[in-house]
Amino acid sequence: SFFTDRLFKLFDDDNSGSIDVVELLHGINKLTRGTPTEKLQFLFSIYDADLDLFTKSVFLHPFIASGTISREELYTVLLSCMEESSLNLSDENLDALTDALFEDADTDKSGEISFDELKEQLEKNPGVMSNLTISTAKWLLPKREKKQKSWVPRKLTLTYIRNNLVKVIFTVVYLLINVGLYVLNAWLYRDSNWYIIIARGAGMCLNFNCAVVLVLMLRKTLTLLRNTPLVKILPFDHSVMFHKLAGYAIVIFTLIHTGAHLGNAAVYLTEDMDLKMWEILFTLKTGIGWIHGFAPLSGVILDVILAVMFICSMDFVRRSGFFELYIPFFILNILHGANFWKWIVGPGVIFIVEMILKLKWIRRETFSLHIRSAGHWTRMVYQYFEKLLEADSSPSDAENGRANGKASTRSKDSWKSHSTKSAFAFRRRNTKAKKIASSYRKRVKMLKVNVPVNVDGPYGTPSRHIFEAEHAVLIGSGIGVTPFASILQSIMYRLKAAEVECPQCLHRFGVDVPKSVMNLKKVDFVWINRDQRHFEWFLSLLTRLESEQARDSILQHRLDMHMYMTSAVSKSDMKGIGLQMALDLIHESEQTDLITGLQTRTQPGRPDFDKLFSQISKKAKGKVKVFFCGAPVLGRTVKHYSHKYKFGFSQETF
Repeated sequence: SFFTDRLFKLFDDDNSGSIDVVELLHGINKLTRGTPTEKLQFLFSIYDADLDLFTKSVFLHPFIASGTISREELYTVLLSCMEESSLNLSDENLDALTDALFEDADTDKSGEISFDELKEQLEKNPGVMSNLTISTAKWLLPKREKKQKSWVPRKLTLTYIRNNLVKVIFTVVYLLINVGLYVLNAWLYRDSNWYIIIARGAGMCLNFNCAVVLVLMLRKTLTLLRNTPLVKILPFDHSVMFHKLAGYAIVIFTLIHTGAHLGNAAVYLTEDMDLKMWEILFTLKTGIGWIHGFAPLSGVILDVILAVMFICSMDFVRRSGFFELYIPFFILNILHGANFWKWIVGPGVIFIVEMILKLKWIRRETFSLHIRSAGHWTRMVYQYFEKLLEADSSPSDAENGRANGKASTRSKDSWKSHSTKSAFAFRRRNTKAKKIASSYRKRVKMLKVNVPVNVDGPYGTPSRHIFEAEHAVLIGSGIGVTPFASILQSIMYRLKAAEVECPQCLHRFGVDVPKSVMNLKKVDFVWINRDQRHFEWFLSLLTRLESEQARDSILQHRLDMHMYMTSAVSKSDMKGIGLQMALDLIHESEQTDLITGLQTRTQPGRPDFDKLFSQISKKAKGKVKVFFCGAPVLGRTVKHYSHKYKFGFSQETF
């Protein structure tokens, strides 16, 4: 790249075509420990492409170069900066950036930029001069010393408990119930041997946890309960976490229950009943169970099913498809234990009702939707449905031109190792295969406009509480912005509905929105994307929001937007300073961000949440609550700073 070549030439003092250790250390030492002026001399030498390499002393001695940067050299630098930041700007925009930066820096209008003019330009940006560095300067920096961790686990600290009080209390109650049930049932069987006492205690806990798991699968019911006062005392936002917790409890108590019963069978039953171990486990000769002798055999089958469910619940397995083993699991549990049905009858009936309501012929809310490819996001949706359509057509069906439009299912057939279209690509030389592929593509193209999609939901999520907050901070990472897009649209519609139109001048002005409709006083929307093209997803919505703000509507002072592009190089890096300064100048003069086309300036790199949350805290618009959707790693960072500034925090699972 441009910067790599320039860096190499500037480090190669003797022009030997290679950099030895002395040259490398000398150069990096100047970059890491040099004065701001020395760093600026180095930056100027990179930009000044016609530097005399045979006489260069660059930043090692007093400045020696051609002395000026031409417009063509600046254009080359900005083009390289654009490539380093993974930006795709038109030639017209790149010319505009070059002109803006060149005209602002060339104060004497000589047609060239001198070192003093570049220095003056950089001094307009506080902090840039002192932080100026490049990635290579970080190679030999000493590693930061790790902070000594506290001996108290984070989840046992007062800060964590205070910020997650409902979740902590519910967890403690859940654990106490398990302990209580175990002790109670063990006490009831106190006259039996120790194996039976242990097994019965674990069995009672299994009854409870299997019921809890089923309750946490009642999504429609939980959604309804979110709208009741119970939301203040029950952690509905963490239902997935407690579902996993109950699942782990089932595995642990199953191991205890099974191990104790095996011990009892080995020590007592084999002698008392004169049966071998395999006869106890795999036959009905014991007569144990409310269905004659079926308890041991059903227990073995349940262990196998639970093992398969546990393995398949792992992320790397679950993402490749799914199948529903919980149905035989619950049926066998009813047949296995005489009292299990008492625990499961209530949640089971509700679960069956919810499953019936999911059936297509029960649903009444139907509509037709045409997805028009107007940007990256709509193309993604369109291609996703098309891919599902292909996946549900077997190769034999493709030959006859048939395709099943089951776009509502995400499971993949066992025969499919590639999409059907990909499979045809491997046999392009076969004339018959070409004919089949052509016929198939025509059929798929014909069906594209009529793909049935079953949408299951909507279900309650943490974002439902946004309208109850006074100051909401919405943070979306990548595709995690999806739930917040509809929320922003809803906010806009609610505020517009509250506007009143003057009958004389027809001007619309805002009035106070009733708290029953929306309690929001302020919204900060933070969108973090890796590259430029992902900003296309909801660009039209954000443009509409900005236009509403521009017309002096009620939305004007309620919404602040913050855009971040992580692949873009920041001002503190020599590979990004030129481009970012030019983008700042264009934004200042035209009030337009060239990266997204919005009025909001897109910031390079990742957000400094400490600084961002400090600014939000100073707005003093009421109690702040952060709503996050995105990568779990980033979520932990956001949660940490939310707790630091005593903000509420909710994480959306998307």
